[in-house]
Amino acid sequence: MKNKFLTGLMRWGSVEGKMSYFQPYAPGNHRDLKELSRAKRLRKGTVWAGKSHFTPAMLPSASSLMLTWLLAVPLLWGGCETTTLTPEQQLPGLTTTGENTFGCLVNGEAWLPEGGNPFGPGTKLRASFHYPSNQLGVSATKDNDITLESISFELVLEEESNEVKNLNTAFFLDLDCSFLGVTHQLDTLSPHGFQVEFLELEEKIVSGTFYFTAISSECQEDTIVISEGRYDIKFAN
Repeated sequence: MKNKFLTGLMRWGSVEGKMSYFQPYAPGNHRDLKELSRAKRLRKGTVWAGKSHFTPAMLPSASSLMLTWLLAVPLLWGGCETTTLTPEQQLPGLTTTGENTFGCLVNGEAWLPEGGNPFGPGTKLRASFHYPSNQLGVSATKDNDITLESISFELVLEEESNEVKNLNTAFFLDLDCSFLGVTHQLDTLSPHGFQVEFLELEEKIVSGTFYFTAISSECQEDTIVISEGRYDIKFAN
């Protein structure tokens, strides 16, 4: 008897370029019909692996890929978050090596010298020491596109030590407020302190700390509270 499978139609399929489907078809055989239908789907792009399959229609759409990216970007940004320094952390360190630094808090905000000297030749930071009068003068200027300010003080030191004998003057100058002169004078009734931590005449280095309150009757901001002040400057006689 002739084998009915010999009268069938041989079907071929391919998965990833390899022959992986070879099945004879016999009329009347329901299983063969099922396999034939499977072969047709194969030719349309279906890739079979056992009972599971994958079609191009199962690929994610461009919109879903974009949504996934938008959801992932904030997570990436979160991993690169920068640290914001506090006002105190923005101030220079308490050094005694002539680093030419100056800084303080003005009403709680970091204040650092910028630009040049509004009074003529010079730099944004100056210090001078006169012997034998032992007068020490320190001034710093903040000059940028937003503000033009200066902090200055003059001290008289003891002859045999770095102790402050007299405080001649201390002020905060806001040239945006007035060009007529000093705008905020030392409030002698408020706490204030000026300390010389290091003085080296041969190396011409002076370092110290300060705090005070300055008041004005001219400017809208009538009280300036200066705290956490520090300086480390090479001075000229």
